[in-house]
Amino acid sequence: MSGAVVRAGWVDRLADRLREGRLVRIFSVFCGSRWRATILIVCAAVLSACNVGEYKFTEVEGRGGWRAEKERACMDSRAPSATVAEIGSITEEGTCGMDSALQVTALSNGTVVIGPTAKMGCPLAATLESWIAASVQPAAQAKFGSRVVEIKQISAYACRNRNNFGKELSEHAFGNALDISGFKLANGRSISVQGGWKGDAQEQAFMRQVFAGACSRFTTVLAPGSNIMHYNHIHVDLAKLAPDGSPKMCKPSIAGTPATATAVAPEPVPTAADAAVPPTVLPSGVAVPGAD
Repeated sequence: MSGAVVRAGWVDRLADRLREGRLVRIFSVFCGSRWRATILIVCAAVLSACNVGEYKFTEVEGRGGWRAEKERACMDSRAPSATVAEIGSITEEGTCGMDSALQVTALSNGTVVIGPTAKMGCPLAATLESWIAASVQPAAQAKFGSRVVEIKQISAYACRNRNNFGKELSEHAFGNALDISGFKLANGRSISVQGGWKGDAQEQAFMRQVFAGACSRFTTVLAPGSNIMHYNHIHVDLAKLAPDGSPKMCKPSIAGTPATATAVAPEPVPTAADAAVPPTVLPSGVAVPGAD
């Protein structure tokens, strides 16, 4: 079954709910009136039909091929971890799924919690590990004098199409994408993507540094300002966006990155106790899981 069939089923369900008036009633609670709710739904449908112009370089390949090759190579080389469990194959509607899925509770030897626990493929988990070590932790130490102990996510593996409306399957459908909504530090501070992207000088500098680091490792990075769908999270994936496999997507432009904030003294070298810091829910508003 193709991605188009998955989309058709979703559209049918949307049409049924629109006819019954349930979506309008639900959205009217947030919008203040049924009229504004109807306009919002119509605009969302129009934007989705345009597919927001993000993935014009490619048509998504299903399972097998380059995905299977990268997954096998990664699984053959990965070291066992108590916080990254192998859960076998996942097969769902159409070509959704993975041959060797991972259930990730924490990365970086258990010191960086992924909250909530996320299902993903090995290549994505490995790339997240390198990004955390090379970009996230140095940025957190430089800007806040504290290390990141939790990364909040709002969408990992999910059998769906791009932006939930798009014509092609999302990279989320292959465990090849993660939507990151915030970070928690060992000192207790939490930085949401939605608030931090235009927050104080230190928060903005931190966000720009982790964003730039992501762009150097992932093939797709979409952050606030890339489009309306990504107002509250950073989407990262390892899609093959061009025939030669080259990176093609890093939005928005960060030419206007604010001046680096004054660095503060780093915290003491972390101990194993840092891994025990409990996850917290960030007050980042209503998430839009799957908006990519």
